[in-house]
Amino acid sequence: MTEKAKRSVDGLLAGATVVALGAGAIVEALSYDPGSLRQIGPAVFPAALGGLMIVLGLLIFIKDWRPVERGSTSAVSCFVSRKSIPFRGLIFVTAGVVAFGFVLEWIGFVPAIVFGVFLTGQADGELSLRATLLLAVGLAAVCSLVFIMFLRLPLQVLVI
Repeated sequence: MTEKAKRSVDGLLAGATVVALGAGAIVEALSYDPGSLRQIGPAVFPAALGGLMIVLGLLIFIKDWRPVERGSTSAVSCFVSRKSIPFRGLIFVTAGVVAFGFVLEWIGFVPAIVFGVFLTGQADGELSLRATLLLAVGLAAVCSLVFIMFLRLPLQVLVI
């Protein structure tokens, strides 16, 4: 294969994946009510997010649709090398998100955030317990303000 024919396969696959996810978000948004200009419906946010994902995916795709120079790597392969996949981070971040979803109804919004942050904080072996605690408390406070106070979502702060 010649130098000109080589493409950054990682970047092309990443761009195509982001475009496909964005298209899926738009297709799913079509099943919701778009609302009106005065009062937007639940379809607007996923459709806008899907559109943004399509644009970003196309930018990734276009950026990596150039011949790869000898010795250079794509943006994606710089973060994930085939030799060293960060399994610790992958496991703890996934566990934190899944645990948040499972314990939200049992223990409440704020403790679920703190629990999820503590789990995801373990993804980085260098993050201290104090830093994790500060991050958890700060994130719980900001999320409580945004989702409970400002958006008035019916979430239980603490289940007793």
